[in-house]
Amino acid sequence: MRFFKDLTKEQISIQIFIFCKAVVAGLVLMGVNSSFFGMLYEHGINLKSMSIIPIAAAPYGFKFLLSPYIKNLICVRNFSLTALVRIVQITVFILFSTLGFVTDNMLIATLNVFLLTLSISIYDIIVTHIKLMSFDSNQFGMVTAFTTVGFRIGMLFGGGGLAYLAYYLGWKVGFSLLAGILILINMALTPHFINICESKNPDYEKQSGSKQLFTLIKNFIISSGSIGVILLILSVKFPDISLHTTKQMFLLFKGFDKIQIANISQIPGVLAMIIGGLVGGVATYKLAVNKCMSFSLAFFASSCSLFYWLSCRSLGIWTTAFILTISSFSCGFLNVVFRTFVDKYSHKDVNKNVLLISLGSLLKLIFANLSLLIANNNNWGLLYMLCVLSTIPGIVICFKSRWLKDLG
Repeated sequence: MRFFKDLTKEQISIQIFIFCKAVVAGLVLMGVNSSFFGMLYEHGINLKSMSIIPIAAAPYGFKFLLSPYIKNLICVRNFSLTALVRIVQITVFILFSTLGFVTDNMLIATLNVFLLTLSISIYDIIVTHIKLMSFDSNQFGMVTAFTTVGFRIGMLFGGGGLAYLAYYLGWKVGFSLLAGILILINMALTPHFINICESKNPDYEKQSGSKQLFTLIKNFIISSGSIGVILLILSVKFPDISLHTTKQMFLLFKGFDKIQIANISQIPGVLAMIIGGLVGGVATYKLAVNKCMSFSLAFFASSCSLFYWLSCRSLGIWTTAFILTISSFSCGFLNVVFRTFVDKYSHKDVNKNVLLISLGSLLKLIFANLSLLIANNNNWGLLYMLCVLSTIPGIVICFKSRWLKDLG
């Protein structure tokens, strides 16, 4: 493939590092957002009490507040980028290894999730800086696609892997063993990083973090496409987070046990997400991003409608597995296309990129909590119908917005 031939040795080394970081992020986020919920549910914690956990993931939604300060720390105060990476890696390992021991105290569990999400947010900001400065805009889609492979592999460990370990050894041992894997991945290849402080506007880079943050928010608010961007993010994130947050509990409600869920959802689902992500990467490498976005949203809406059908009927295990696989494929496709849109729309402005991702994460916090509250009374059909309807504004924007078509 031409994409691989165009990469330099330095870019390949950086891609491997980003891949390893993605594995860690996938393991942690799936461990928190799926397996951790399953553990709490199994320990008798009701859904209403669990609704506070998504709120604890607030740092990921507000990481745009951190981005200017982190870049200021590296570029102005000359703090070692490698040292910062190592500090974050060790912190993530310690916090993740204790998740299996905090089920008896929701306050400590919430604090643990908060600090873990904060650490992953800082890690994500650093890697975003490195990616945008290391690759050309036409390479973003494929870089994101292969990064998604790493993320889904991490999800495989954090979802299906934890389910198997919990089934045979218990949750405490499961989280501890995966923490050991996590530290090995964390200390994998760390390349010689390029200068992430290069900028077309050096005066802007010399501003304090507070001034950069103020300029960032002001420029986005006054931009002509800001409302369209927010609606597009809403159309992507509501169905995506609703399905992910409630899927394991929905399957438990339908009568499946942990090992069946791992067999029909976690493992094949991750593989389907990987394939969908690679298809999304190829699509964005060859087609305009607005066309890819409209198709991926329509495809994801179709998979949500299958969930609605599943909520209304008692279907066999193989039909259920098929629906879950289609949903996972469409999710992988949509997320790569959406991330490529963000990378292109930000035009290598790291803080702007993080702001858009943060907006998506803020909506995810709201929608995760909302979906849990809706599902608390077993209103699964209503939830999945809302997922279908929420994709409509995004599809309309893809066809009507000139600024989206101009991204190429």
